[in-house]
Amino acid sequence: MARIWNRIEPNNTTVDLEAGLRAPVADPLWMMARQWQLGEFRGEDAARPAKARLTVSVGTVETFASTGAPEPLSRGWPMECRAEAERVVGGPAGIRLSADAGLQLVRRLDAAGLGGLRGKLRTAFPLSIASVELGILPPRQQRELTILARHAIDGARVAAAADPLAEAAVPSEQRGDAGKVLDAWRDELGLRIREPQGDAAWNEGALEYHFSVGARTPAGEVVMTSRYPGGHLDWYSFDVSRDVTHGLTTGGSTKTFDANPIHVQYRGMPASRYWEMEDGTVSFGDLAAGPADLARLVIAEHALVYGDDWYVMPLPLRCGSLARVDDLRVIDTFGTHHAVASTALNDGPDRVWTMFELSGDRSVSQGTNPWLFVPATVATSLVGSPVEKVSMVRDEGANLAWGVEQSFEGPTGLPVRRKLLSNAAMPASPPVSDAWAYRLSTPVPPHWIPLTPEPAERGGMVLRRARMQAWDQFPPAVVGARGLFLLPRADGPLRLREEALPRGGLELERAWQLARGSDGRCYLWMSRQKRPGRGERGSGLEMDRIER
Repeated sequence: MARIWNRIEPNNTTVDLEAGLRAPVADPLWMMARQWQLGEFRGEDAARPAKARLTVSVGTVETFASTGAPEPLSRGWPMECRAEAERVVGGPAGIRLSADAGLQLVRRLDAAGLGGLRGKLRTAFPLSIASVELGILPPRQQRELTILARHAIDGARVAAAADPLAEAAVPSEQRGDAGKVLDAWRDELGLRIREPQGDAAWNEGALEYHFSVGARTPAGEVVMTSRYPGGHLDWYSFDVSRDVTHGLTTGGSTKTFDANPIHVQYRGMPASRYWEMEDGTVSFGDLAAGPADLARLVIAEHALVYGDDWYVMPLPLRCGSLARVDDLRVIDTFGTHHAVASTALNDGPDRVWTMFELSGDRSVSQGTNPWLFVPATVATSLVGSPVEKVSMVRDEGANLAWGVEQSFEGPTGLPVRRKLLSNAAMPASPPVSDAWAYRLSTPVPPHWIPLTPEPAERGGMVLRRARMQAWDQFPPAVVGARGLFLLPRADGPLRLREEALPRGGLELERAWQLARGSDGRCYLWMSRQKRPGRGERGSGLEMDRIER
């Protein structure tokens, strides 16, 4: 005869946990009896942590590399500043930046009582706008450039000149004071805008930043690579790599810290005792969780049952440190010493919980604790309005991808909208007629740059920047890419890996960013950022069309 088991499970009539946590009482005597039943009057022969001693191996990030050889990483620089910075002197807004630098020099000369030299410097180093296509700029920017060419000094040429005072024919009796002003101005100019010391980290084929940093630790060199799309950089943006080396040796130090563990506390935490009156502003019992909401039920049970079992202790580390806890020993209130093992070592290499661990870190497989990276990143920053915007979209109807240049950075440093230029240059529609007409292809705005698929050298497909034959119908100044995202590279046309452009597209932006580093200084740099797009878009391109 077979046995039949029936499992009895409670059935919730509501997802509200407040009724079970409310614990109403009838009178004080009944409440004391309930406390006795729950064991709140029973003492426990248990101890609590009184003191802890941490032994930590600490290394410091010292080198940075993008495409070239590793270079020293300057202390105080935010990691975003070094990774995102690009050269702007001589770039699209080089004329405006040079004029601003010349204005700062004039102000310093005026403050030193040498204002009479501004005319000599303006004559020797005039600001030229001969290379600017004024016709594609808005009237306001054209007038601004005209005024700058008439009155401004080319600060970039002054800074690059070997002896600008001699070229400007400054009298010998004034060269001593003017030389001091010039040296102070050059020092200020080098700290005004942060530019990379080596190669820029932006990867055109992946549309993201690729770089690596090297740390010198007591266990040897540790190299971490990063591929991040711009914006906020943190520990999760880095992976430990064994294929890249920066040529560092053993370094860093091993430190010992003594601390007093304290209970973990957080906002909304329930009271330690079941019958303790809680703060009226906290309503933990108002937590709603249905039978299938396991994550919320686990959090509620952890807070109610195990909330008092966790302790925290401070571990002071400098920004830019790579640390590893080698040993943790705790002394309880009874004077007993406890050696606390790492959960990572207890769970082994196949563990599931790897919070705050770097991908590619094989420390646990080697019998040591994993590394903790504290990058020197910015907490908050001021981001200016985008000076360049590009939408990367897929067009399944035309079997192409497009780089739609919304705006580009003009010589004045302000964005120029491409759509206004394209609309003014679009050819007029043919007159309406009853006769049939053949059209090789329908027109596409000239700020839509096509990306055609082609086989890659190492397999797969890439999207290569191309041009439309219909661009011959437009003025040369309004066709093709004007910004930096889609410009051809020095070694050939832009080639984008196909997997880098998702079906939903991408939004690319360039903008100025200002932040304060760990050394208290302000850092200004030009940054790029990649965001998800808004979905597929149709260009309206049709081939071999007969219309009437």
